[in-house]
Amino acid sequence: MRSFIDKDSLEGKLLVATPTVDGTIFDKSLIFICAHDKEGAVGVMINKPVFAITREELMKKTGIVATKRLDKKFTVFCGGPIEENNLMVLTATPEQKKNFKTKQVLTLYSNAERYLQDILAGELNDDFLICKGFCSWAPGQLDEEVKDNSWILMVPDFKTIFAGQPAKKWKQAIKKAGIKDIQSLHSLVSYSGHA
Repeated sequence: MRSFIDKDSLEGKLLVATPTVDGTIFDKSLIFICAHDKEGAVGVMINKPVFAITREELMKKTGIVATKRLDKKFTVFCGGPIEENNLMVLTATPEQKKNFKTKQVLTLYSNAERYLQDILAGELNDDFLICKGFCSWAPGQLDEEVKDNSWILMVPDFKTIFAGQPAKKWKQAIKKAGIKDIQSLHSLVSYSGHA
C-alpha cells in the first residue's frame, strides 16, 4: 500500500494529535502515515492498545502450529475508525528496519490472518503491530487538518513505532517536538490558528 513520493507527501511521517482533536477517537493519538497522495491518505494509530491476544489464540485462529518461539501475548491496537472490526498489520522487514533512519517506509497488510500465519510458521522475521482498523482521509483533507493545527508532523524513529510503553508515547512525542508541557501545547494551538 504505497503512494507516489513527491515533495508534499506526508507518507512516512508521524502525526501527533494536538488538543484540536480532543474528545474524538484521535485524542492524544500518534498516527503513522502509510500512504499520502492526490487520492487521499491512509495511516494507523500506534499508541492505543485495545486488547491482547495470546499465541495460543492466534494459533487456533490461523489453524497452524507455531514453529517459531514468540511472545505469549500480542497487543492489538486501535488502528483507526475505518474497518475497525478488521485486523491490519503494520510491519517492518529487516531491510526496512535497517534503512528506517533515512527512509521511513513500512508496509500495511490488510490481510492480517495470512500475515500472522507466516509469522507463526517462522517464515518472517519482521517487527510488526496488529491493529484493528485504520485511518483514512479524503483528497486534501489531511493537508487541511495539518494547516488547522490538528496535527504536529514528525519524522518518526523506529522505537517510537515498535517499542516502548504505548501510554507514554504521545507525551514523549510532544517533548521530542520541542514542547515542554501540555499547557504549552494548548497555548501554541490556540495562538497559531490561521486567518
